[in-house]
Amino acid sequence: MKKTSEADYRKLHNKVVQSNGLAKLCGLSIAQQRYPTATDFRVITSNLFWLGSMEKITLAAIIALKTWNEQVNKVYEIIPQYHVDSLCRQIIEGSRLSHF
Repeated sequence: MKKTSEADYRKLHNKVVQSNGLAKLCGLSIAQQRYPTATDFRVITSNLFWLGSMEKITLAAIIALKTWNEQVNKVYEIIPQYHVDSLCRQIIEGSRLSHF
């Protein structure tokens, strides 16, 4: 796995947090009082990084999940923290399956 510098991480983080896809996902989640799936997070980030590596897309999906948890879930209490942790594991496991 390639190491990501702090500057690269910040750039990736900012692109994910400011993306229209994440904004729409958060808006739908609030409106429908439903949580996004691990696949939802992978799809919005793979659309951002169309030619990106699986590691980059996975890291971006985890950033999107963290942002959703802080901005939506902690405010509207849609799912408990253990379920957020499970979504994170599913994102990682999904990237392993897609990698082969």
